[in-house]
Amino acid sequence: MRLFTDSDRLLPTFEGALRRQRSEVRILSSQARISPEETDYLLSIVNQYFRWQLSATDVVWSYSGVRPLMDDEGGTAQSASRDYSFEVDDQDGQPPLISVFGGKITTYRKLAEAVTDQVSHYFPGASRSWTRTAVLPGGDFDTQEQLATELAADFPWLEDAVIHRFVRSYGTRSYLILEGCQNRDDLGHWFTDTLSRREVDYLMTHEWAITPEDLLWRRTKQGLYINDEQQQALSQYMRQG
Repeated sequence: MRLFTDSDRLLPTFEGALRRQRSEVRILSSQARISPEETDYLLSIVNQYFRWQLSATDVVWSYSGVRPLMDDEGGTAQSASRDYSFEVDDQDGQPPLISVFGGKITTYRKLAEAVTDQVSHYFPGASRSWTRTAVLPGGDFDTQEQLATELAADFPWLEDAVIHRFVRSYGTRSYLILEGCQNRDDLGHWFTDTLSRREVDYLMTHEWAITPEDLLWRRTKQGLYINDEQQQALSQYMRQG
C-alpha cells in the first residue's frame, strides 16, 4: 500500500506505517522535531483513506531530519533541487580539499563514485570507482522469501519474527549473528522479544553502534518495543562493552 499526495507519501513499515512529509524549514536547529501543525496535517491526510480515524494520541514515535539544499535563488524549499554538487580544491599543489553541497541518502553511492573518480588521479595506483555493480554487504541473495526459507531451515528453533527482521536488516550477514548457535539461549540475553545479545554484539562490532540510540533507533527501530527496564539493561551492557 502506498498513498501519494503532492509532497507526501505513506509507507508501510514494521507493524505500522511511516508518514513522510517535506516541509519548509526556516530556522536550522540541532533539535529538529515535527511541529504539532505538521502532525495534524499528516493525520488529516491519513484519515482521508481509512475508516479508523487517528489523532495525535495515536502517534507512538516521530522523527525529523534536516538536510542542506542548494539555493538556486528562486522558488521554495520544496521546489529546490535535491541533487548534489562538489568541488575539489588543490590550490598551490596542496592535498585536495573536497567540498560537497546538497545531496540525499538515496544518491550517496552515486556521489561517492563521482568524488572517487575525480580525486583518484591524486593517488598513484588508485583505481576509479567500482561499486556501481557491487553487492552491498549481506545483499548476495535472490529474494527475501528465499533467504527467510533458508534461515528457517538452518535455524528451525528461531521465531519467524526474528528471521524476517534479520532478512530485512542484515541479509546474508544474519549468518554472522547466528553462527554456532544451536538454540535460542545461545543468542544470550534477550533485551526485547526479538533483540538478543548476539545481535547487539554484531551491531557494536560491525556497524559502529556506540549508544543505545544508535542501536534502537538508527539501526533496528527496536526502540518502538523496548520498555524502560529493558532499555536500562541494554545501556548497562553497551557501557560494559
